[in-house]
Amino acid sequence: MRPLPIRVRLTLAFAVVMAAVLAGMGIFVYVRVGNALLTSVDQSLTSQAREAEGHVREGRSLVDIDVAGGTTLAEFVTRAGGVTRSSPANLPLLVPEDDLARIDAGRQARGSTALQHPSGDWRYLAVAAGGGTIVVARSLEPREESLHRLLRELLFASPLALLLASLAGYGLAAAALRPVEAMRSRAAAVSGTTPGRLPVPRSRDEISRLATTLNEMLGRLEAAFEHERQFVANASHELRTPLAMLRTELELALRRPRSHDELEAARGGSPPDRPGRSRRIADPAGTHRGR
Repeated sequence: MRPLPIRVRLTLAFAVVMAAVLAGMGIFVYVRVGNALLTSVDQSLTSQAREAEGHVREGRSLVDIDVAGGTTLAEFVTRAGGVTRSSPANLPLLVPEDDLARIDAGRQARGSTALQHPSGDWRYLAVAAGGGTIVVARSLEPREESLHRLLRELLFASPLALLLASLAGYGLAAAALRPVEAMRSRAAAVSGTTPGRLPVPRSRDEISRLATTLNEMLGRLEAAFEHERQFVANASHELRTPLAMLRTELELALRRPRSHDELEAARGGSPPDRPGRSRRIADPAGTHRGR
């Protein structure tokens, strides 16, 4: 399998890291927004619990008419756990009995519950007041709708941001590797007969230093090739005259048949006989014999 180009590998690595960053940021934003909305609901419940406590002392409705039966519920619970007053009417007990026991000890109870009527998820706050417990609750539907809308926006924006970031990363990788491609193209044309130099980028970075180092190496190789060519030329010139003389002597010697003594004399004298070997001479018939 052919390996992927460097720019593609860099882009994939950047995309993976960017996807992890976007996912982490999305989760962080989603959780923070959810907590902020829940905190806002709790603050509203605290204010409404104070108002409901004052309404109990004054004998008024637990919740104002403009919010009763809407996204806010309220009820007054006796120590025995019975609901004596509620807004709207006929509300079930909004808090677990364990929370009522804690409220008797002078503490507040806060939590979430799911109701059948009115249906949905509700956030409640229970506080002790007037010999019993005041419970106020707000619907979590607005919070859930806000979170769902935020989730849809994140699911739409995150892939788009990842795509744009990946394209930008590919462009940056291509721009960073463009000098390397120019150096490769120029290096492919360099040979012993056509010397040259690699282009040096203007930026003072690692690629620029690499191009400078490679050009210095090419200069040393070119000097070595020139020295080798000069040596071959000098050797050829020095060997040309002796070879020409030897060729002339051979041509003269081969113009007619000559005896062994004549050939030895033409070479400059007869060498001494070697022990254990016979000397070969040419007879008039052109055959050789040993003596």
